[in-house]
Amino acid sequence: METLLTSLAMVVVLWWIWKIVEWVWVKPKMLESYLRKQGLVGTRYTPLVGDVRRTFSMLKEARSRPMKPTDDLISLVMPYSFQMLNTYGNTFFTWLGPVPSITIMNPQLIKEVYNKVYDFPKTHTFPLLALITDGLANADGDKWAKHRRIINPAFHFEKIKNMVPTFHQCCREVVCEWEKLVSDKGSSCEVDVWPWIVNLTGDVISRTAFGSSYKEGQRIFILQEELAKLIMQALGKNYIPGYRHIPTRNATRIKTIVREIQVILKGIISKRDEARKAGETPSDDLLDLLLVSNSGETKGNGLTTEEIIEDCKLFYFAGQETTSVLLTWTMVLLSQHQDWQACVREEVMQVFGDRDPDLEGIKQLKVMTMLLYEVLRLYPPVIQMNRAIHKEIKLGDMAIPAGVQVNIPVLLIHRDTKLWGDDAAEFKPERFKDGVSKATNNQVCFLPFGWGPRICIGQNFALLEAKMALALIVQRFSFELSPSYVHAPYTVITIHPQFEKMEISVALVIVSVAIVLVCWWTWRTLMWIWFKPKMLEGYLRRQGLSGTPYTPLIGDLKKNFSMTMEARSKPIKLTDDVSTRVLPYPVKMLNTHDGCVNFFLFFCSYLPTKDNRRMKAACGEIHVILKGIITKRLKAREAGDAPSDDLLGILLESNSGQAKGNEMSIEDVMEECKLFYFAGQETTSVLLVWTMVMLSQHQDWQARAREEVKQVFGDKEPDTEGLNQRKVKMEISVALVTVSVAIVVVSWWTWRTLKLVWFRPKMLESYLRRQGLSGTPYTPLVGDLKRNSSMMMDARSKPIKLTDDISPRVVPFPFEMLKSHGRTFFTWLGTTPTITIMDPEQIKEVFNKVYDFQKPHTAPLDSVIAKGLTSYDGEKWAKHRRIINPAFHLEKIKNMVPAFHQSCSEVIGKWEKLVTDKGSSCEVDVWPGIVNMNADVISRTAFGSSYKEGQRIFELQAELAQLIIQTFVKSYIPGYIYLPTKDNRRIKAGSREIQVILRGIINKRLRAREAGEAPSDDLLGILLESNSGQAKGNEMSIEDVMEECKLFYFAGQETTSVLLVWIMIMLSQHQDWQARAREEVKQVFGDKEPATEGLNQLKVMTMILYEVLRLYPPAVQLTRAIHKEMKLGDLTLPGGVQINLPILLVHRDTQLWGNDAAEFKPERFKDGVSKATKGQVSFFPFAWGPRICIGQNFALMEIKMALALILKKFSFELSPSYVHAPYTVITMHPQFGAHLILNKI
Repeated sequence: METLLTSLAMVVVLWWIWKIVEWVWVKPKMLESYLRKQGLVGTRYTPLVGDVRRTFSMLKEARSRPMKPTDDLISLVMPYSFQMLNTYGNTFFTWLGPVPSITIMNPQLIKEVYNKVYDFPKTHTFPLLALITDGLANADGDKWAKHRRIINPAFHFEKIKNMVPTFHQCCREVVCEWEKLVSDKGSSCEVDVWPWIVNLTGDVISRTAFGSSYKEGQRIFILQEELAKLIMQALGKNYIPGYRHIPTRNATRIKTIVREIQVILKGIISKRDEARKAGETPSDDLLDLLLVSNSGETKGNGLTTEEIIEDCKLFYFAGQETTSVLLTWTMVLLSQHQDWQACVREEVMQVFGDRDPDLEGIKQLKVMTMLLYEVLRLYPPVIQMNRAIHKEIKLGDMAIPAGVQVNIPVLLIHRDTKLWGDDAAEFKPERFKDGVSKATNNQVCFLPFGWGPRICIGQNFALLEAKMALALIVQRFSFELSPSYVHAPYTVITIHPQFEKMEISVALVIVSVAIVLVCWWTWRTLMWIWFKPKMLEGYLRRQGLSGTPYTPLIGDLKKNFSMTMEARSKPIKLTDDVSTRVLPYPVKMLNTHDGCVNFFLFFCSYLPTKDNRRMKAACGEIHVILKGIITKRLKAREAGDAPSDDLLGILLESNSGQAKGNEMSIEDVMEECKLFYFAGQETTSVLLVWTMVMLSQHQDWQARAREEVKQVFGDKEPDTEGLNQRKVKMEISVALVTVSVAIVVVSWWTWRTLKLVWFRPKMLESYLRRQGLSGTPYTPLVGDLKRNSSMMMDARSKPIKLTDDISPRVVPFPFEMLKSHGRTFFTWLGTTPTITIMDPEQIKEVFNKVYDFQKPHTAPLDSVIAKGLTSYDGEKWAKHRRIINPAFHLEKIKNMVPAFHQSCSEVIGKWEKLVTDKGSSCEVDVWPGIVNMNADVISRTAFGSSYKEGQRIFELQAELAQLIIQTFVKSYIPGYIYLPTKDNRRIKAGSREIQVILRGIINKRLRAREAGEAPSDDLLGILLESNSGQAKGNEMSIEDVMEECKLFYFAGQETTSVLLVWIMIMLSQHQDWQARAREEVKQVFGDKEPATEGLNQLKVMTMILYEVLRLYPPAVQLTRAIHKEMKLGDLTLPGGVQINLPILLVHRDTQLWGNDAAEFKPERFKDGVSKATKGQVSFFPFAWGPRICIGQNFALMEIKMALALILKKFSFELSPSYVHAPYTVITMHPQFGAHLILNKI
């Protein structure tokens, strides 16, 4: 019985798991594939949530800001649908959780959907909406037909005519209240008309629906209004399965309201039924009309009391909402368009004069009808309608499968320029002067009340009520928009004129995590039960192995067990093969196949069966006994009484001799005792018994064994020496231990992977959001790397104008995030959240706290180019900085100026050969020349006479930089850098070659120093000299010196190259500053060669250098890591987060640098950096604080020398062939070179 129950439970669990996986993943992916094969385009499916989160995120962002009355409201009310329309066109699909929804805007397709009411029924995706709008609106098929037939008489025009006096009474009461506020003719008063109109329509519905019970009806209105708001908040979490059943405060309130409405309506209906049975005359309100119509039905065909309640709720909500929003938007638009307000007032005065409006006159209001239609077009009460598909069906040329929804975006259709003309977004009531058919060109593109058989049953009621109210209002008032009016339409089921913010519950995060865990567990179970076994089976069969087909979960266990039980039921002869009895199933497989596959039900031990409970009890008892024995033995050892010649004594003695931390715990000792006890006893028992059985059968071998024993021992007792002469030895397998260790290792690795890829990032994301930070949602493993790389590649594919901001091209993703989330936000570098900050005080704090905000090590390939000082932290950084610092003292750099001059003169000499005559010109791509010049400078200053070998390092590092940037794009693929791709192999080869060259140069220099022949005026000599002066143990190793040389070589050459090329480009564009810089050089040096003293006097050149460093910083961003929880300003940041300092964005921030931040204005630095930055940390091309670039003086001195020599020899301007395309190869390069026209001076 237990086995049967267990099997049933397993079947149920597996079925449930499969249904979840099918609903969350399998079915949506199948539907997505099907739709794409049909040629449909749309968004990719995101498991469980679909596009719901993105929709509500965009809606929340749109609602956070008001708009002008002249703006198109689609981007505010339907931002996601509007974006999809612009991206995919008029037909596309999106995801409502795991359900695909096809949006259609073709009038013929819309007509087909509305006409086929049985093929395209109402959707039931949002069960909460049924609490408000159930009944006729949500019924389908025969139920809908029955409700429509019974309710229809209540809305005949003849019945509605009788309600006109009620309309008039309610409207007049509101108008009279307004007249009290504006007592004198010609006076004015500001009024928020929305609450008044809501109360007016609520009063109309209460009176017309419930007659004398209208006061109770008004209570329903208040409750349903609150219910609508609560349901709209809950819709944002609709994709969370079962969320509406979670007892949140809102869910509890929703249930309370629903119950109260039910009680009120049931009481009203019961009273009315009793009155009818008592023979009282029925009134002419809608409830009585409905009850009378229902009473005429045959028994069983009428509506139940519950159904009547639902239809009353629907009528109450829909009738009140539709008329409220229609009347409000009509007044708003007439306030905006005073000419049409005057027209409608004139028409009302012509028809009614000073009389009260009546039904006959209302029918004649043609201008008002045009107005109302135009308002319904621009501000339809319901902005979209959905229909479900429960079987495969043709819609136009599309074959749509079951499980898909069709979305009809009413608002988008009403404002579609293809259907309504270029003035679709404009208020032009005259388009309806000849009626709806003429305005729509007989197309189904005007559907504020739906269309076809299911057109709103109450549309005449709503229009008649709106006309009565508007006629009374325009008779007595003119109106205009108040200066305090904020135009912010938003949806609370219908479009309301209200500016509100959506409420997002913290429960969303908790439930989302729970769902993810359940989905992950489900996937892992399925992977274990089905996918992995089938993959392995396929793999083995492809290897040519044969075996049994896999049976889910149990594999061959059942067959194996059954055959074993059958074999045990009968004994065998001594001469028979025991294999067929002991291993019947493997023997059968061996005879059938060359191998077989077996799977085992390992989790059955966790089921609470009788045997399992006994096993647990026995384990507990063994544990207690062993613990008691070991504890006694330990006490005896402490007292010196313990024997040490048994296995336990030997084990404890051996364990006590281990170093602290390496010994076994008491639990470990117990487990070893259990293993020895079981394995030793079992192995020896079965071996001895089968030996005796076999010797009983083979007497000759028994005699030989006895003879051997007598020869060895004679009459003595057997001893160790004699036993060691036996030719049979026992071997105990350690397979069990090996497998156990493997399982532990795999489990640990799996947990670590999951923690890295999912749990830790989601915890960090939740932590950051609770701090009030906004950012991108985490994408498992890749984070934002893929989007970042994609946007980067897209930006690089097209150049920009010289006057354009370079930020969208160089850092497109951070630039977009800045616009979306503000100046502080977080993104994802794979699994690591990176917080971007632009506040100068926070930046200063990060730069100053060098031990708290350390260098990150997320890009291991960066160290291939250069590790050294820039990558180190803590004491190692301090040591290296101390040793290297003397090499960059200004006095040392001064000695290198001749090397600067020599290298620069060589390049300029080559350019002079191209432009031979004074006044002549030539187009030159200066970028390669500048790169070679700086490489030559670094080679000479770094390695002196070995500079030719140094130049080879430059070539290799330039190649490595390109390869590493290409590889970084794929860095989100785990282990990609270790794959033996062509690029990765080249990176390793290049790195090895650099190491060999550098080691050779350094070893030569060390030997020369020992012989007293080494120069000490190049950087390598200075570095070695400084290093040799350190105390033993504090110096750098040869490897450290090599890394510092690589860093200096790469960073020095890159920084000066990019700075000089962007200076020449900027001066080519701004000839006035080029002239000023040349004039200054001439004043300082005249015809002399530039020298150190003169370079320090170049103030204009310094201003230009700083401005170019501001606009085109060599590094566009710096990153710091946090390894423990830290305070940064008002933020508390957890360990595992990185801080990004976006140099380029900060340098071009208008809040820090003024509205001209993107313009080239060197004069901002005329009084120095402090004055330009107003004492803020907003200028850091070489970083800032204790870790400021150690080589900045070197770079600036070299640049000044090069620029002074160039300005003396040439004037330059941009060539027509120059293409402005900055991009990053670690530093910011000109992608297509720097083509300038050089003019010889």
